[in-house]
Amino acid sequence: MRKIVSLDMSLAIDAYNHSAQERLRQKAAELERANEELRKLDVAKRRLTDMIVHDLQNPLAGIVAFLQTLEDKDLTEEEHLSVEEALNRCGDLSRLILNVLQLSRAEEGKLELLFEEVDASDVARRAAAVFSLAAERGGRRLDLDTGDRPVPLRTDPGLLSDL
Repeated sequence: MRKIVSLDMSLAIDAYNHSAQERLRQKAAELERANEELRKLDVAKRRLTDMIVHDLQNPLAGIVAFLQTLEDKDLTEEEHLSVEEALNRCGDLSRLILNVLQLSRAEEGKLELLFEEVDASDVARRAAAVFSLAAERGGRRLDLDTGDRPVPLRTDPGLLSDL
């Protein structure tokens, strides 16, 4: 009787193991299909990002060319400052567009950072200059006191400039 019980238990354990292994194979196949789908989506996302960056850079280049043509014209001081400000904003927009590409590369683990020493007070002065013309047009004044001493900061200046 013991042999029969042992044989029955052995058969039950074998059937359970076989069933568990089959479920495991099915789950592994499902996981592989999901991974393949993720790889396809990643490729599509990369292509879309590249296309968006390219499609945004082209009209921006046309705007910059037009503004540079205007800059060479006989303009009033205020018009010249406005064109210069528009060119600066185009530069900002160009960096933002490239940051989309950098973000995509960062997600892929391919972003290369180039660290160097920068003066944080200089970064603050440039940021304040960006908004000073708009502040003046709104009847406001933007003041920034960075002091005389530089404030060293080790960072990738390309990423910092878009803050």
